[in-house]
Amino acid sequence: MAAKSRAPFPAMHYLRRTVQMGIVVAAAVTGYRFASGLSLTSVEKYCPMGGMATSGSLATQQRFSCATGEFNFALMVALLVLAILARKSFCSWLCPVGTLSELLGSVVGRLKGRTRQVKSGTSLALVVPPRQLDRWLRLLRYPVLFVILYATFRSGELLFRPFCPYYVMFSFHGHNVELWSYALLSIFALGVLIIPLLWCRYLCPLGGALWPFSRVSLLRVRRHAEACTDCGLCDRACGQSIPVATAADVTSGECTLCLECTQVCPAPGALSLAVPASNRRWPRVAVPAVVALLVVGGLWGGSIYAIPSFSQEFANADSAVELRSVRLQVQGVKCVDTAKLAATVFEGMGGIVSFVAYASRNEVVIDFDASQTTVEAIVKTMNGPVYIKSSGEFIFHIYQVLQIDGKPVAKKLVTN
Repeated sequence: MAAKSRAPFPAMHYLRRTVQMGIVVAAAVTGYRFASGLSLTSVEKYCPMGGMATSGSLATQQRFSCATGEFNFALMVALLVLAILARKSFCSWLCPVGTLSELLGSVVGRLKGRTRQVKSGTSLALVVPPRQLDRWLRLLRYPVLFVILYATFRSGELLFRPFCPYYVMFSFHGHNVELWSYALLSIFALGVLIIPLLWCRYLCPLGGALWPFSRVSLLRVRRHAEACTDCGLCDRACGQSIPVATAADVTSGECTLCLECTQVCPAPGALSLAVPASNRRWPRVAVPAVVALLVVGGLWGGSIYAIPSFSQEFANADSAVELRSVRLQVQGVKCVDTAKLAATVFEGMGGIVSFVAYASRNEVVIDFDASQTTVEAIVKTMNGPVYIKSSGEFIFHIYQVLQIDGKPVAKKLVTN
């Protein structure tokens, strides 16, 4: 009797889990540090959905919406390229919401004993909707996407914050998060226990936006019929309910290239990674390699250019006797509205030529006439009280200058 084929050690499964948990920990630490005042970097800075939400304002007004910035947009572009190369691999390798959804679903999988059937496969939770219903339900992502893009463009605000699982979980009760946000998050978590990847499948706007790009992606799982034993383990391993066992090439736009199907397959050579019009079998490590390359590219792209969140001219630069410029890192300048308010402190101050804010970087650049004012005076004004016209009140300690031209501020400049 021939020995039963066994799946190899799930190295790729553990690599993916390591990457996923690393991202979750990084997001949690970033959110906690920002909420505790230990850092100026919010979890919003690295959200590619922010880049998509602000694209309307960027195209029509040449500025970012609310707290979004260069990193959001650069990571969005990198994500679209990633989808063209490696499908929706962002969802299964990087997205913290996808990671936690998988882990919650695996709890149900263990309770049902599915892990005895699929050694390292994604749990199928309690209920798997029929394929036709599943397809219709996935269309719900597009009204959600449209509402977010339209509302952000019309208001200039990130109105989706209190609804977004990522922001609610990792912002540590950030701006706009309400008590009902946690109730909604709990409903999503309960839903994941019942239907696999409920949020990811049916409501995530980013997943819907990536679908057309993923549909024409280069990398795909290929089934070699001559080696396949029709055991069906690959189907049960797929968290997206894709019929891998009957496909020649898995070209579904919903495939996240988690590679769980290739991991649980007991037949050597039955499933491989491939590209169109080629018989070459690509190593599975190509997926995390492409993911890593695009993440690095997105982070690099976000650091090499800058687009102002807000700018205001106070005087004609040609009239300045000694025109100079100073770049300040300012705690409190974190969105378009806080940048606009920061500019008001310089109204009526002599020597100020222009004010330009880069909110996502917490930076302002001020051009001034050095014959009329000094950097010390500018810093003192920035740190001073802010007059709120609507209420007629002065509010203290809204802004604090932390750096001047990349150098930490001397304490005497802060206290004077």
